[in-house]
Amino acid sequence: MRRPHIVLDLESTVLERSIQGIARETYNILAYVTATTIEEAWNYHSHLKDLLDEYTGTVTVDGTDYDVARIALRDVTTDAHELHEYYVVALMFDLYVL
Repeated sequence: MRRPHIVLDLESTVLERSIQGIARETYNILAYVTATTIEEAWNYHSHLKDLLDEYTGTVTVDGTDYDVARIALRDVTTDAHELHEYYVVALMFDLYVL
C-alpha cells in the first residue's frame, strides 16, 4: 500500500429514541491516517481535524440529503510500526444526524 492515505471506518451507530420515534442518529467514525513519517501523519491529522471537527450542514450522498447536526472530535491516538516504517494517527469522530 502506498502512503500517505486516510481510511474511514464506521465503528457503530446509536439511535436516540423518543415517544415520537427516532430523534437522532449518532455515527462513531474512526479515521486512520498513515504516512511514512510522524510529521506527515500529524499534518494530515491537522487538515482532517480542521475539515471535520465542529462541521454542521447538509451533505448529499448518492442523491440523498442528510442534515448533519454536528461532527465532534472525540479522541486521537498514535501508533508507530517501525518494522514496516510507517506511522498511524487515528481520530475518532461522533457524527450526529438530525
